[in-house]
Amino acid sequence: MKYNRTLYAFAIVFGLGFATMLHAQKPVKRVLLEQFTGAWCGWCVDGSVVMDELIKEFPDNFIGVKMHQGDAMEIPKVFDSIKALVPFYPSGAIDRVTFAGEQTVGTSREKWRDYVLMQMEKASDIDVNVVNVSYDKTTRVMKADVEATFVKSMSGDLRLNLMVVEDGVSGTGTGYDQSNYISGNASFKGHPYYDKPAKIVGYNHRSVVRAYPGGVWGIKNVIPAITSTAEKYKATFTYTIPKEYDAGNILLIGMVQKHGTAMTAREILNAQQIGLLKSPAIMESTLTGQFQTVQSAGSSESSLKLKNNNTTGVTVTYEVDQVASIIPEGWNATVSKPTENLEPGASSEVAVKINSTDNPGFAKIVVNAIVSGENVFTKSLKATVYALSPSIKHAVYGNHPKMNALYIQDLENMRPKTTAMLPMEPEVLTGFPPSTFDMAIISVDNENAGMIANNSTFLNQIGTMLQNGKKVFMASEQELSTILKSDNESIKTLLDQNLGISVKAGSPIKRFEQDKNSGDILMANAIALKGQAGDYISRDMNVMLNENFEDPILTPFTRFTDVLTIKQGSNAVPVFTYDNDPTDIGAIRWENGQSRLVIFGFGLDGMSNQTKRSQIMSRTYNWLLQGALSTDEQEGQSNLIMPNPASDLAIAQFSAERSAPITISVLDGLGRIHTTFTKTDIVIGKQSAAIATSGLPAGQYQVKIDGASLKPILMPLVIIR
Repeated sequence: MKYNRTLYAFAIVFGLGFATMLHAQKPVKRVLLEQFTGAWCGWCVDGSVVMDELIKEFPDNFIGVKMHQGDAMEIPKVFDSIKALVPFYPSGAIDRVTFAGEQTVGTSREKWRDYVLMQMEKASDIDVNVVNVSYDKTTRVMKADVEATFVKSMSGDLRLNLMVVEDGVSGTGTGYDQSNYISGNASFKGHPYYDKPAKIVGYNHRSVVRAYPGGVWGIKNVIPAITSTAEKYKATFTYTIPKEYDAGNILLIGMVQKHGTAMTAREILNAQQIGLLKSPAIMESTLTGQFQTVQSAGSSESSLKLKNNNTTGVTVTYEVDQVASIIPEGWNATVSKPTENLEPGASSEVAVKINSTDNPGFAKIVVNAIVSGENVFTKSLKATVYALSPSIKHAVYGNHPKMNALYIQDLENMRPKTTAMLPMEPEVLTGFPPSTFDMAIISVDNENAGMIANNSTFLNQIGTMLQNGKKVFMASEQELSTILKSDNESIKTLLDQNLGISVKAGSPIKRFEQDKNSGDILMANAIALKGQAGDYISRDMNVMLNENFEDPILTPFTRFTDVLTIKQGSNAVPVFTYDNDPTDIGAIRWENGQSRLVIFGFGLDGMSNQTKRSQIMSRTYNWLLQGALSTDEQEGQSNLIMPNPASDLAIAQFSAERSAPITISVLDGLGRIHTTFTKTDIVIGKQSAAIATSGLPAGQYQVKIDGASLKPILMPLVIIR
């Protein structure tokens, strides 16, 4: 890194208000998520968690509301108008945009964050404000004006609208009791709703849409067909708040939206949210030391400074969010104070301390600052501190937790305490880019297809790694196809000209059968992978993908495969081919100087033979880190040391005939033991073990392995200095 992470400062403005300076220069773009939900919907509690996290993460630029159906909070006429936008529950409309690859405006919760970020990146040419708000407590009539100011001229059918939202709705009976499918579900252990009952009585329903005084699609003819620059357009909305609604919890959201003939052409261009009687909390915050380097058994400290920009006093409670945080085993994180009161204009500072052990790793510490007060809406805000041990040399990226854990395990067997899993988040890529590490391991499952291909920053950083002698491994379905179809010219140049690889016409290949009506996966077709004679990674490896397909939910399988091509003159060589066709290349390796790359055009989770998978990964890591041995050395030898001669580290590869602890010793020419250790995680088949040699004098030695077979395994080792 070229800067001191400890002194790196990251400024955030918390709250639904925004800085006056920004307002004067450019309208703030605020993204609106309408979550389609219902008290009967057991998976919708997870949608609530996702939405709440977005509110905490982007308090200035994100507004989240819930549109109910099929319970006591449904607005029948409104739902009839928008039901065509709803594909399933929970789903959500982000600014009512139909995103590329989606069939409907409503999208799954797994994609909300990505789409919210895409919308935030759009510059807004409209400033929206809700002003002149009044409320008569006797008649319960409220009035408000929605104003829109255009910083440049626009054309089309544009409309003003107002949404009335009530926060903290609760009641009794089936119309309010929230179903919870997360309850006790082993797949969601650690989830905020895991320990809650299957039916939550008295559930607190957040941000419930109560009314559209101007109709779902807005008031027409207020904004002309062609707008004038700097012109302000205004519409007045009146609404009588029912007596069963809590006026103190009412929020008003003003919007400017398009109106097309098709419901997919009614995008919300910008919005603003205010309270009817209370104000959304406006807190300014500066986080110093967002990226930390934590030494073994050491500690680090970051500073979170808060300023109360409200006109009333607030109470702030601080906590480390254990669920949202990533904390390595044995580590802990604390805040220096649990709570405090802040008067208007007052500032305060809280320390975030991370304590590590001798177990190195990566930490993501999420601190919630919960702001409350008599005259403000309770708001949970978020700041995130990241920490990395300096001994971490290998980063596992992606959103494929099952496979990523296996990749780490295989690599840790070879190089203990050198690998960590990192989320592919913009802040992480800023503070700890791939170029920080010696090797990047990248995996994405089918559910997150495109996460690599659509991340230009990450792809460019991977390109930088390959230009600077680093190592990269990628195993993902159809990502290479998606990359080559993207608009990223620099990555296309890297693949096409520098690496000399592409995808075959017709790639990717669909490897499953699906019911046209229900969408259910009927069958995953078996795929034969054939290793290449003499190849260091795949020699004698003839394996299958999708061979044990049963239930697509329980049994992982490969849905698509990329078929790769190698251009003439390329340094790339084939590793595996598909379906006994030598022209259908399924994996390649590429080398140029110290730079090495391995790409698998399939998902390794489709390989049910775990022993074979670990053998393939051990060989892949060996090749990436050390380079291949000669063909003569590879063939006929199941037990070997690499590199040999060695200096600081040697890797012993051997065949284990039984699953039992083994003892590895290094003996000199007189049979004296210089170092010995026990390895317990042994399974039958090819195994690897790292041997530290930095403390041994130069000379000739023997590596002795006891317990792997009936007779000891002996292998010569030369150490040089």
